Amino acid sequence: MRAITPNIITPTSTRTRRGFTLVELLVVIALTTVLFTLIFKPLFDSFNLTSRSGTQIETQQYARDITKQVETLLSNAVFVYDNASTPINLWVTNELGTPQPAPTTFAMLEAVTPARQFDQQPGGTPIDPTTNTPVYAPGSTGSNFALPLSPGRSLVRYFVGLMDNRSIPDNISGKHTNGTPGTMSSGVSRYTPYSNLFENPLAAWDNRATLYRAEVAAYIPDPDDATKYVPNLGLFHTKDGNGNVTDSKTDALELHDPNFFYDNSLAGGDGNTKWAMPGWKDINGDGLVEVWENWKAVSNALINTAKADLITVDRDVNTRSILYDATTGLPSGLGALISFEPAHVQNDPMVPGTIDSAGNESLNSAAVTFSPEHAYWSNPFLVQVYRPIRQDGGIGEYLSKQADALQPDGNGNLNYYQLVSPSKIVRISVAPGNDPPLNPSGLPDVGPNPDPVTGAWQNANPEVAFSVEPKTGLLNFGFSAGVLVHDAAGKPLASYYSPVDVNNGMSSPVGKRYARLDVLPTGLWNGVALNPASAASPLRTLANPSRFDPTPSAPSQYARVRIIPGTERVYGPDQRPGPNYGHRIQYTRVSSTAGVIGLNEYKILYDDVPNARTATNGSIAIDDNNPPANVRLGYIEFNSQPDTTDAAAPNATNGPNSLPVNKTNSSGVVDASLAADPIEVYYNFQMNNVRDVVKGDYLTREEMNIKVDMRLYDPRSARPQSTRLVTKVNVRNLPH
Repeated sequence: MRAITPNIITPTSTRTRRGFTLVELLVVIALTTVLFTLIFKPLFDSFNLTSRSGTQIETQQYARDITKQVETLLSNAVFVYDNASTPINLWVTNELGTPQPAPTTFAMLEAVTPARQFDQQPGGTPIDPTTNTPVYAPGSTGSNFALPLSPGRSLVRYFVGLMDNRSIPDNISGKHTNGTPGTMSSGVSRYTPYSNLFENPLAAWDNRATLYRAEVAAYIPDPDDATKYVPNLGLFHTKDGNGNVTDSKTDALELHDPNFFYDNSLAGGDGNTKWAMPGWKDINGDGLVEVWENWKAVSNALINTAKADLITVDRDVNTRSILYDATTGLPSGLGALISFEPAHVQNDPMVPGTIDSAGNESLNSAAVTFSPEHAYWSNPFLVQVYRPIRQDGGIGEYLSKQADALQPDGNGNLNYYQLVSPSKIVRISVAPGNDPPLNPSGLPDVGPNPDPVTGAWQNANPEVAFSVEPKTGLLNFGFSAGVLVHDAAGKPLASYYSPVDVNNGMSSPVGKRYARLDVLPTGLWNGVALNPASAASPLRTLANPSRFDPTPSAPSQYARVRIIPGTERVYGPDQRPGPNYGHRIQYTRVSSTAGVIGLNEYKILYDDVPNARTATNGSIAIDDNNPPANVRLGYIEFNSQPDTTDAAAPNATNGPNSLPVNKTNSSGVVDASLAADPIEVYYNFQMNNVRDVVKGDYLTREEMNIKVDMRLYDPRSARPQSTRLVTKVNVRNLPH
């Protein structure tokens, strides 16, 4: 058999192995990129979307939680402070790059929590250092609250503040060298102002704002004597009577400081660690306790500080840098995204108080007070008084073209009075088709302009007079006669009259014993002037000449005045024989229709007698003799029965019906050398009319608007996610 030999192929040349070309590689890379993009981009987009969605959900959750917390606080609080008058500082950089505080209103809510048992017994029970409330012994009975509910020692603050509130001395050593409250060794402090790297990545630092909650005690057990309470000087300052900062345990607590969260003064005035709050850290490393460090220790951030920013400012669309206001130099559009605002009530038609004065014999009374729908007003507020064109209200009213031309006048202008400050009233006239002035405070003051100390009117002849009590919202047209009847120093006085002059009225055309409140005699009684020259009767000063002249020429003569029924108090010498004869005693009012006025009695006219009007022009034709005094406003009549000389008379010079001229001595005997006490009258008056209408625009703390514009930044995209929630809460526990 023949053997088979394998056919072995032997290469005749070396074959070179070839790689990928550049084009092939580029094609592969392109295909891979496309493939990766198709696979991973939706995945990355889903991650970003999930991150933004999660951030958006956080904003909603934070907004709901904060609103719920504030609602709970307002429901339980025993007092809520007026945050319209307690602004807080937000530190920002001005257009020159210098840190500067920007006071911001409604960015803080302060409330007082109810008192707890043993709160007012320092040293009587252990105090929890974390809450400053008592620690109750095992087996103790009773609730945790002191009933009835009363204000406690805990103050709760919700406020918008910077995440980094450090405020350190700007000197070489960085140390305090003196203990003067509110000052540093160099007199200059360095703050870390607001900045947001999410909005402007080129900024030098990041210091955004968040919402804090702090519950602190305004008074704490004295660190040197636990048996008594003292102001909490670790968080607050005290001031003396002149308003100087003292940081003294015995001076008045200064509860509100706009810069409290950034206050770099030494706690307690010396920075001693005994004033350190629980959780205090020496952030600036100077070994001393500063107020801002204490506030940082007791304040809890309620929002994720890695994402939150609760300050809004206007920014450049392209560079995202902050825009500044040309006038103030501060960032334009600056504001807090969370606010706690009193509810705004507009055009509240204030309701007049009772005008049923039949028992006081004033048949056509005007309401003295007007009540709003809500009390506890915050500044600023606006009150307007509209007066109808005609005031022909019947008995006791008068007609005067000028006095009644307040809505509208003969030219079609709308005229009304407006309270522009607690002590200034202006008259506004608006022509048809025009708007009221934007700044009415620049108009002339037509109100009384009361002295802030004495209350005496510095404008003795105003057009109208009223005041507002912000706590109750009550508008009051009533004033004591003492605002014009006063001494040279403004001290209010009574209107005084001589018993002799009153008795001499029997021989006058009136034929009665009487006194006129529109006249203040300046003669002497018992060697002393009855009324000082500085005193003026409101019934004549405010009513004359508009009360007599149907066409007064000056606007200051618009006023109409009347006695408020039932407000008068009349004192005079005791007419009854006995040991008190001639001595001061209060008289009793009887009806003006009473036929006989007895001893120690009087009757009064609150308004002019109707038949004093003339039929020709409706004006009141009154002067000193026509018609007589007994039909005039302010006429007071006393016992006018004829005197007799019987044995009942106390002495030979005074009959039993006359006002005593002398009084008894210590022995009970009428002494001719002792002058009887004079007639002394106090009363209130009003200057409004029957048909006046009052309207109010105000902020009320009885209803709080919680506005939460929660803004968190998504860390993956640096884009803000926002949720806005507005809730109105009724505040039920404000003290009345």
